[in-house]
Amino acid sequence: MNERELEFWTKAALKDRENALPSLRDTASKWAGTITALTALLATAGITLKPDLLKGRKADPWGVDLAYLVPSLLLILLVALITSVYLANRAAHGWPGVVPYAADAYREHSGRVTRNIQRLLNWSWLAAFIALGTGLLLAALVFFSQAVEPAVEPAPYVRVITEAGVFCGTVDESDDGNLRLTTQKNKVVVLGLAPTSDLTPVKDCYAFTLPGAKE
Repeated sequence: MNERELEFWTKAALKDRENALPSLRDTASKWAGTITALTALLATAGITLKPDLLKGRKADPWGVDLAYLVPSLLLILLVALITSVYLANRAAHGWPGVVPYAADAYREHSGRVTRNIQRLLNWSWLAAFIALGTGLLLAALVFFSQAVEPAVEPAPYVRVITEAGVFCGTVDESDDGNLRLTTQKNKVVVLGLAPTSDLTPVKDCYAFTLPGAKE
């Protein structure tokens, strides 16, 4: 390659690099608008989401409570999106389009700016992919989650006053005027109820609160 051909291809390469800057800025500007709109949409959806929507649901098969896991993943998603928006806007508007440099200096400057914009765009896309991956993980966790049955509350204690005395415990069975009762000491008693019998729900069966109680 002679000097004339070398000069020609050098000028062509410089011209292509200068022309690449406006195109790259346009790409960055469109990407910034898209990712900003997506972030605003997801933020609005997050604000309107009912806080108790995932309450009592667990991710199968790990058994992790979604009420604690989902907010953490949403935070990662939000940080990734905000980072992507910031980098995209820096790529689109971070440097002036025209600078008062001499021709050679401007070529060097535009080349450096082009590389910086491309680097910022790459990092912005990476942050967006992280957000996308987090969003897909969230969707999978919610889709495969299972509702957890609420814990069964223990049977309430009942104080029973009959002609035979005062008894306290949990009711096992009641039919035909008879009451099957399990006391705190795991003794099972069957009481015959009469119209004068008194049944009162109580929080506990401590002896000092129930004088004369038979446990």
